[in-house]
Amino acid sequence: MKKRLKVFCTGLSLILALQALPVNIPVLKDVVGANQVSAVTTIANGSFESGSSTTPSNWTADEWTSGSNFTWEQSAGINGSKCISITSNSYNDARWVQTVQLTPGKAYSLSAYVKGENIISDGASNTGANICLMGEWTSSGSTDSTGTFGWKKVYVDFVAPQSGSVQIGCRLGFYGSLMKGKAYFDNIEITELERRSGTNLYLDLESNQWSNFTGTNDTRWIGHLDNAYNKYYELVGTKPFNGANIGIMSSHIYLGYWAIAGNPINWNQPYVAEEIGRINLNDDWSFGILHEIGHDFDQESWNWDAEFWANTKMYYILEQLGGKVWQNNMYYVGSQLENYYRTDASGSYNNSIARGTYSGDGVTYCFIRIKNTIGWEPFKQTFRYFTSSGVNPSTKVAKFDLFLDKLSEYSGYNVRSTFLTGELDTIRNYLTSN
Repeated sequence: MKKRLKVFCTGLSLILALQALPVNIPVLKDVVGANQVSAVTTIANGSFESGSSTTPSNWTADEWTSGSNFTWEQSAGINGSKCISITSNSYNDARWVQTVQLTPGKAYSLSAYVKGENIISDGASNTGANICLMGEWTSSGSTDSTGTFGWKKVYVDFVAPQSGSVQIGCRLGFYGSLMKGKAYFDNIEITELERRSGTNLYLDLESNQWSNFTGTNDTRWIGHLDNAYNKYYELVGTKPFNGANIGIMSSHIYLGYWAIAGNPINWNQPYVAEEIGRINLNDDWSFGILHEIGHDFDQESWNWDAEFWANTKMYYILEQLGGKVWQNNMYYVGSQLENYYRTDASGSYNNSIARGTYSGDGVTYCFIRIKNTIGWEPFKQTFRYFTSSGVNPSTKVAKFDLFLDKLSEYSGYNVRSTFLTGELDTIRNYLTSN
């Protein structure tokens, strides 16, 4: 696993908060016949149509313990084609494997069609029929991979290691997840994403997603993200991932989630085209992507609410740069976003803190209100205090209180006086109990 990840949920009708996930998070999706993306022809015999005797060419059977049956099926594949299968009559972790050589550091999407018959877990875990990278905790996951199900397409999104060598697996079971039953696999492919880079960030998208940009609008947007990165650094005083460039990758992640922060930031495919449309036509900076970049600049020592901080830090970026974002079915430019957090958002200040209930968006407005009184410089000093001192309060409410203390110290102004009666109690009570 890589850096702790968070989910972008504010303002995009995403309610759940996800605190820790692997960077490469695939999902079962698509039905047979859905539109395909042209694949890099790196996998030899990915359709399993060639072979000799009972073995498909270029594939090797492997298993945790002996006893599974590996079959080169002659007519059980999609539309009566050839495919491979694994049958385990006792609990096992079995797989067909092939080693492929890729370009180090490039982003890829591995896909295949999978079908299951009476797949049963030993009870320890539930990763049944899946595709994976061997030796990694990277697979197409546990969602709907047991029991009996028809052909469905599954994905694994990943970045090739420095060696470029990966061993892919068509697998029944996984590490710590022993299975019995039968799994079929067909049409396994690897798609190499197209990378376009700025100074601080790069984007890995499929070619058909890049085609949604016209002229030089892709370069314009990457420039905005580069400027935003510099402003995040200006605000908090440290760079994530030891200063390495941040990737933004078109991915197949859990359905319902817009994006997940980390390096790379995983941007869920169903949302990419619509967002690029606004970026291209309206010079939208993308609230969601800016939000996820903001998460990457988080530090545990002062982070009592990750969603609140991602949006509060993003407000600084948009105010300073005059950026434009779409929220609440309208555009906000620069400091106009204050209105979103004060009145317009479903969790706005008027709808939450002012009524005695907690919302991260409402607290963002409270901190904008502090900023309007003391400016941004005390915020910069406070972020740097936490970094340089190494102080890391043990509770959320202690982090909150110390941040206010340092803002007051560096500004020479009691910032608690900006809160109306009862507002601090509402915030502190929530942080104490959550």
